[in-house]
Amino acid sequence: MRLTWEGKRTAAPVRPVRRLASVSRGSANVRLVQGDNLAVLSALLPELRAKVTLAYLDPPFFTGRLHEKLTRGRDEAGKVLRATSPAFDDRWSDLPSYLESLRDRLSALRELLAPEGCAVVHVDTRTSHYVKVLCDEIFGDEAFASEIV
Repeated sequence: MRLTWEGKRTAAPVRPVRRLASVSRGSANVRLVQGDNLAVLSALLPELRAKVTLAYLDPPFFTGRLHEKLTRGRDEAGKVLRATSPAFDDRWSDLPSYLESLRDRLSALRELLAPEGCAVVHVDTRTSHYVKVLCDEIFGDEAFASEIV
């Protein structure tokens, strides 16, 4: 089965990675990557192609909102201060553009996953059925394990 929509593209432009840093703590290797996640996935391909055993994706939920980060604190007099700043933009022109963006990232992730690898995709009920069909297209319908509600 294939999910189709008017104007479906075959590839997306990739923006550059802004920072890539690695830190070793004991026996664990921790990697912090800052940048567009599609560019990051592409940057990791040469080193990690078919080696990732678990990937957890928490994409925007197609809420149609600009989400804000709330910062709380106190000034020198002890007065409570509250400030907001943009956290992430979850506004899309339509469902096809949302799915297109997610498809590009899932396709890039597919290249990183080991044959026994697992991708967990965290979305809400408004898009979960579309994303399931999209994942079937990218990973194969036999790869689906379960849905957690």
